[in-house]
Amino acid sequence: TSEDLQAHMGVDSKRIHTVQHGFDKQFSQTMRAQDHGVRGRLKLPKQFALHVGTIEPRKNLISLVEAVKAYRERTHEDLHLVLAGSWGWRSHSLRRRLWKNDTSGWVHVIDYVPRQDLPALYRSAAVTVCPSIYEGFGLPALESMACGTPVIATHTSSLPEVTNGAAILIDPYNSADITNALEHLLGSNMLRTRLIEKGLMRAKQFSWDQSAQQTLNIFEKLA
Repeated sequence: TSEDLQAHMGVDSKRIHTVQHGFDKQFSQTMRAQDHGVRGRLKLPKQFALHVGTIEPRKNLISLVEAVKAYRERTHEDLHLVLAGSWGWRSHSLRRRLWKNDTSGWVHVIDYVPRQDLPALYRSAAVTVCPSIYEGFGLPALESMACGTPVIATHTSSLPEVTNGAAILIDPYNSADITNALEHLLGSNMLRTRLIEKGLMRAKQFSWDQSAQQTLNIFEKLA
């Protein structure tokens, strides 16, 4: 975001201060008793890849649908796809894609999920996929890592910086790359365990207290 501000608005880098997001403490690896209730209420499938975020073009969700479809055909495994988020602008292309019969039964659009239910949703997923072409930060990737769910993310914009070696990075313009990443991750317990461990360690480096302190430091410096 800092680089974009400099490139497109001509802002001097000395005038830019970046503050990373944190995440709420409810996002943790620890299973809670209410997790089962959330699974039942949201009617979650047994094994699924998860995407969290408003449905809009930059999220690149048609590529994700095609990638999971190819994975199912290649492996013959019953992996489902859960899209958690409200319908946003210019979402008609995805709606048209989901009207086709070949997505029936395994793509689930569950709309907006209350924040208190999100940790259980992450913990229930086999993997969180962030195939975005652009992100300003990518909070779902951080929340997923904090919940002990491995992440597949694109090598564009902020996501490599946020995950910092704790995720499989893919090309957002190549759905086959997403399919290959799913196959590598879901086919290897060793890789899955390694990514979970790295994700938990990476998540420990973020907190809202830290974000608040960094913001306060900027105000004090400017004053």
